[in-house]
Amino acid sequence: MKKILYISILTVLCSCGADYNSSPEVVVNTIFSAARQNNISILKNLCHPDVFNDGETRNICNLEKYPTRINEFIELFQNGSIDKNLVTVIDNDEASVPIIFGPNSDMDGVMYLEKFDGKWYLSGF
Repeated sequence: MKKILYISILTVLCSCGADYNSSPEVVVNTIFSAARQNNISILKNLCHPDVFNDGETRNICNLEKYPTRINEFIELFQNGSIDKNLVTVIDNDEASVPIIFGPNSDMDGVMYLEKFDGKWYLSGF
């Protein structure tokens, strides 16, 4: 019994180090999850200093520094999803993921990502 409890605790502890950058879709879904759960601190993991970010994606990744923008972010992305009617395009180290977002999920857009050092990061929106 003690062995099972130990393994269970170890599994929980090890699963905390989530890989937010394993695929373009995971990166984009992390944005929506952060908005739904009001877990803004995870957004900083979605940008890399060696990957160019346009102003929009830089604002997403740095949102924790601008608390007055958090409510707007949540409103825009909490009902967001990857647009299943369109295709995510991956071309070598670049990707584009079509999304639906907005308070009523009635806005569409594209998140652009770049692969750097084997991981995916936001580069444009």
